Amino acid sequence: MKLQIFAILVVGLFLGASFSSAQVRNEPCKCADKDLLLDALNISQAAIQELNAQLEHLKGSEAAHGGALYNDKLDKELEEILRGATDQVRKGSGDEFGGYQMNRGDCSIRESGQNWCAREIDRSLIDVYKKACEEKTNVPIEQNPYRELRQVILHKISAYQAMQNFILETLKSLPKTCRPNNWFGYIVLQRVFTSVDEEPLPPRPRSGPYGAFSGGTRTTNKKDIEIGTVFVREGKPTSIRASMTSTENGASGGSLEVNCGAAGWKTGTESNTFESFLKGENNGDVVPASNRIVLKVNPANQTYDVYTGVFPRVNLTGEKVSSAKTAFTACRNDLDRPGKPEPFTSSASFAPYSVTNEKIKPGSPDFLEGSRTVKPPEFNRRYKQGNVTTTLTQEILFRWMLVRLPAK
Repeated sequence: MKLQIFAILVVGLFLGASFSSAQVRNEPCKCADKDLLLDALNISQAAIQELNAQLEHLKGSEAAHGGALYNDKLDKELEEILRGATDQVRKGSGDEFGGYQMNRGDCSIRESGQNWCAREIDRSLIDVYKKACEEKTNVPIEQNPYRELRQVILHKISAYQAMQNFILETLKSLPKTCRPNNWFGYIVLQRVFTSVDEEPLPPRPRSGPYGAFSGGTRTTNKKDIEIGTVFVREGKPTSIRASMTSTENGASGGSLEVNCGAAGWKTGTESNTFESFLKGENNGDVVPASNRIVLKVNPANQTYDVYTGVFPRVNLTGEKVSSAKTAFTACRNDLDRPGKPEPFTSSASFAPYSVTNEKIKPGSPDFLEGSRTVKPPEFNRRYKQGNVTTTLTQEILFRWMLVRLPAK
């Protein structure tokens, strides 16, 4: 089995740089790098949160099937999950960070980037992978300490923790004139909404030139994924970002008669399908207001309240593509009708959501982090209107990470 444990470990998190010879580490991060460091802090914590969630998901699989051996497919899947989690909390484009490559043969590193501090942030991560790469050199595959998925995830967590520790120590070392203090971090609300409409298609008898139809069911599936992120600086919301994707597809079919003239009536199965995809993003500033409390810490009872506020409206534009396909040749070699793209516009806004009285973790008064999944009963139900039966599901994932940096 081919293992790619250290070649693509964090690809996609810090993109956009070319590579050159390694730089000498002899210059500190400066005040101008403060926002870069805070952005990287969010990225590191989002990765740690997601990796810990993957460990929880892995428990059931391991109980049923034993340890999962790490392979190229798992590597790709894990990197896509990590990229999705970190993109939700990234304020910049990613081009502002440095980059790195590691040679799997000799574990050597090449790095570059215009910003020295960004290269050092990257280096705090890759150094952990380099050490592990050197440890596994010339080791038989059955003795490789990172051959199972759990081992690799744990190692990734340790790498991101090293990155986080480097960032925190660097922030503390900044001059007092620019050193950030108070609470910093993010709050993310992700809402996944699905609906399935099922409509019976009644049979019809043969009538004139129209053949009989046996009847069937038309099924329409719709899925919306909404993501909103509140960025917190100095204990207050500073900016908010919302995005949404919407997909829709459906199918219907049944046995249909076609009049082929002298050849008579022939029967085949007809299917009709359509699909659409929409995507939009909107960035805006949080409007200060008394009902937009994002964070309230209660030292007396060691709890804290978190509240997202209302997200801005997201306008979506895209195309709905309708097409019809037949699964049989009736009178001649009929061609499927080509898809017909249609412009489509939609909009959505996020409602407020809160988590209250969360416990501060013992020994971690300077870290407020957690997650909660909610399935509102009013949305998770099945109902019938006319002859259409609709099944709704909605899941809200609320997660947050806030770090209190030392006072000046």
